[in-house]
Amino acid sequence: MKQAIYTFFLTIFCATLTGCSSTFLPESRDITNVQLMRTLALDPGEEARVVVTAAGEVQPGDEGAEAQPPTILSWEAPTVFSACLTMQTYGDGCVSYGHVSQCLISADLPERVGGYLLDFIERDFEMRMDIDLYAVTEGRASDLLTETASGSQSATQRLESVARDLSLTSQGWPVTLRDFLIDLADNGCALLPVAALQEEEGETTLACDHMCWFREEQFGGELSGEQSRAAAILSGQAKSGAVEANLSDGSLVGLRLTDAEVRWQPLWEGDTLVGVTAQVSVTADLAELRGDADPYEPSVQEELNRCLAQTLEEQLQELLTFSQREQADFLHLRRRLGVQCPARSGVLQEHWEEWFSQLTLTAQVEATVERSYDVNRAEVSA
Repeated sequence: MKQAIYTFFLTIFCATLTGCSSTFLPESRDITNVQLMRTLALDPGEEARVVVTAAGEVQPGDEGAEAQPPTILSWEAPTVFSACLTMQTYGDGCVSYGHVSQCLISADLPERVGGYLLDFIERDFEMRMDIDLYAVTEGRASDLLTETASGSQSATQRLESVARDLSLTSQGWPVTLRDFLIDLADNGCALLPVAALQEEEGETTLACDHMCWFREEQFGGELSGEQSRAAAILSGQAKSGAVEANLSDGSLVGLRLTDAEVRWQPLWEGDTLVGVTAQVSVTADLAELRGDADPYEPSVQEELNRCLAQTLEEQLQELLTFSQREQADFLHLRRRLGVQCPARSGVLQEHWEEWFSQLTLTAQVEATVERSYDVNRAEVSA
């Protein structure tokens, strides 16, 4: 009897999965009529409206024909939702936003960035919070989609390559919408990588070599390449990167960063925070040497360590000073100190606004340069 009941309910369940119920599954569509959008661009429109541009991937040609440039749609509306909905009516096919993985945001948007995206994404079952965000500080964000579109490349593909390449220079890192909103909720400040058009071998492509900062979801300003690397180091995002230095004998060395660890050391006077020191430990490989310096000499090794530490220390100090001058804690020092000193998190939360501008912020770097492999020395020793 139990076996018969089990078989009965299993049959009903399988029937719902195979389409016997018209309401159990969404209405099916012919996949050949679906246009999958992968990248969005937001630009300011007229009268507080927003221009939404959506781009897909390169379209493969039918029966050996040449590939076609990606589909690019655009519409201006009061909200992102209404613009996306209007683009759904283009042609006879269906426009899907379920595969959107990147969004380019114009720095000229007059209102809060999150206001254009957060509520729409929260309410739309297709959209996701792990979309990578990029700021566009020169020109319109839509131009980055249209200028790079060709039969062999789309903005989506190039941005995916940019995200992989960011770790090579450590002058930026991918930031998702979720990360951006978490940072804004913490203290109103957040960092985003900056995307821009670049001419490369006669073709227009996308590049990203520095970061910018936002305050209360509005564009605050840009960081230089060196400041962006300093931000990556102090934020624990530095994976690699190149540093050049001149030795006392005139030799030029190229150093490859391989690791960076940061610890924030607070200085208290009673219950008042008066200073914070960023204690940074970095390691690097000797990637290139031009000159007569012998890296196997202890004195040269010491000078390499000293040069790397001094170069990075100056860059880190410059960024800390800049952050304090702009009254923008985009490095989230309060949050980091609260994690290290949980017993004082309450007093940090209460007095951080008045303390931050008065703090003595310093950077201390301890550097170790590995000599790496020397084929000439290996041949001689052999």
